[in-house]
Amino acid sequence: MNLIDYPDRELMMLALADKVASQLRRALEVEERVTLCVPGGTTPGPVFDILSGLDLDWARVWVLLNDERWVDETSPRSNTASASARWNSGDKLAAGTSKNRNIASIALRAAS
Repeated sequence: MNLIDYPDRELMMLALADKVASQLRRALEVEERVTLCVPGGTTPGPVFDILSGLDLDWARVWVLLNDERWVDETSPRSNTASASARWNSGDKLAAGTSKNRNIASIALRAAS
């Protein structure tokens, strides 16, 4: 394990987003579709904000929440709603690409 001490939270989030984006780009070079499994809640929000604005082939990336609460997406406690709002804030999403459709809430709704 390599412990990295960041001077502030913002630099840590930027570094994490860069690492995730690099790994997604490499995976997309060799795979037709990739999955990004992320936690819910407010902590990863800044990383989602950064990632959502990047130029990646988001139509080929499925974003899966690994700790979704079993609440309706209209609930203020819904991680799916929170994550979708953060991902949809990116320029590429707002422009109408399909990455906002890839939040795995579709599977959650189908299972309930």
